[in-house]
Amino acid sequence: MTLPIFGIELPRARLDPRFLTEAIVQAKMYDPEGAVKVGYLDQVVDADKVLDTATGIAAQLGELPNGAYAANKMLIRAQTIATIEASLKG
Repeated sequence: MTLPIFGIELPRARLDPRFLTEAIVQAKMYDPEGAVKVGYLDQVVDADKVLDTATGIAAQLGELPNGAYAANKMLIRAQTIATIEASLKG
């Protein structure tokens, strides 16, 4: 299956470039630890720790300056967003 532009651009922005061909072109499936290594996941935690881990990370993120966080997040994602938006208009 040929992927749509967003199906290429989102992984390109997220995955370790060394694994992009393996993950996308070769459609490799990963176990949880492999998914962390490649970049699909940030971390793997036991099921009973998911809520506490997510809450802790959210609290840490909540301590960051909102304006700078939002601006920097947009800056690193702007090209990906623009490429995807352009592909949807065409």
